[in-house]
Amino acid sequence: MSSNRVFYAVHGIGFKQDGVEGRIPTGGEAHGVQSIGVNTSFNLEQLFELGQNEIYENYENKPDIELTVEKILDDTPLVYHLATAGSSGPALTARTTKRCIGIIPIYPDTYESASGVPDTIMTCSGLYVSSLAYDFPVDGQATETVTLIGSDKVWATSSSGFEYSFDNADSPGSDGAQRREDFIMGETADCTLLPTELPGITASGTNPLNAGGTAYEAHVQSISTSVDLGREDLFELGRRGEYHKFVNFPVGVTTTIGMTATSAGDEIDARSEGTNVSDQTIRLSTKDNTQIYLGTKNKLQSVSYTGGDATGGNVTVSYTYIGYNTFTVTNPTNDPDGHAHVVV
Repeated sequence: MSSNRVFYAVHGIGFKQDGVEGRIPTGGEAHGVQSIGVNTSFNLEQLFELGQNEIYENYENKPDIELTVEKILDDTPLVYHLATAGSSGPALTARTTKRCIGIIPIYPDTYESASGVPDTIMTCSGLYVSSLAYDFPVDGQATETVTLIGSDKVWATSSSGFEYSFDNADSPGSDGAQRREDFIMGETADCTLLPTELPGITASGTNPLNAGGTAYEAHVQSISTSVDLGREDLFELGRRGEYHKFVNFPVGVTTTIGMTATSAGDEIDARSEGTNVSDQTIRLSTKDNTQIYLGTKNKLQSVSYTGGDATGGNVTVSYTYIGYNTFTVTNPTNDPDGHAHVVV
């Protein structure tokens, strides 16, 4: 290897369906990636026997590979969609059955972009999506974080990388990197829908502008949503590796909404008798045509009212909702499979 280091300009990542030979095809490369992390664990099982203190055998079980990718939402294909290409539908149950191959080519540190012949390539095969998270902050860009797991990782010296070349002219899609102004509030057909029990949110789940048109009724500061799929291995006699990693449904979906408190406080009553919370619809929308639909049965799990200390600052309220099994992420214009938005 001729390089002294690896930095952001000389490596990237792409995905293709498992079982497909050759390089990552054009369209399978991930754009807007901010970080890549790979963890490898070799699972050892110690066997001892009566009659000696020394270990009898240090059995090596199959390894565990964990690949985590964070990208900004920038009107380019989502990592989740690239890693589940070929799915029969957009719902979690359809996407979680797909396996993929992830490839990271590393180029010499004298290069200005990830193009040409790489020094080394890491190939992870048999990858399944293990967890998903989307964050929409008031400062900075909206991000997607995807973790994939598998059992096979190979480093090789090869000329096979991307069919696509990062030629130092790459840029986001036409809607650009998604920031707070690109989060769709208001009362349009494709707007965000939030729980109706939040201060300022209407009975239909929308967040309208105030009478003067100077601000939205609910002053939302951040929204984050995530799901951990809790994969489990299915084994069979005759081979060490698993033949499938299944999702052990039901899986919990968590959504946290942070707001600046007004004179109304958090507006959530809690009584020891009777019903306190109800089912709520949540849909998150951005201008690059990304929608995250979390279903109609999200319930408020906790409320945190903090801040406004004597040292300064404002009171903030965080509302955390829990739902199950519905985590449908769509972007028809950038999804390789073109799955449509959920109709609400």
